[in-house]
Amino acid sequence: MRSVLVLALITLGASNALAQAYRCTVGGQTVYQQQPCEGGAKLKSEPAPDPESREYRLNRAIALKQVFVGMTEAELIRSRGKPFQVTTVKASNGPADVWYYEKTAVSPRQSIMVRSGKVVNVQQ
Repeated sequence: MRSVLVLALITLGASNALAQAYRCTVGGQTVYQQQPCEGGAKLKSEPAPDPESREYRLNRAIALKQVFVGMTEAELIRSRGKPFQVTTVKASNGPADVWYYEKTAVSPRQSIMVRSGKVVNVQQ
């Protein structure tokens, strides 16, 4: 008998712990209830982006005006803008363009090597 009572109390406590509360405005007054508010819309929540993902890393780099190996030319321009100078160099693994950027308040002077539309080297 005692084990049945304990089980019933645990079940009752668990169901209360899972209950949700909704804050609604009814007649100009704030009320709290267990059902969604009348006429309310369900909010969509998206999970936080994975800090290890390329998309997260790219968006962060662009926001901070930074560059990393693997960026495309378009992403490089979004991050740093157009370079003040571009030169073509011949290397053992093929020609590449070197994009030169002046130092700014938030970015150092950089030379960035671009080959086949991708950043392959960044030098400060």
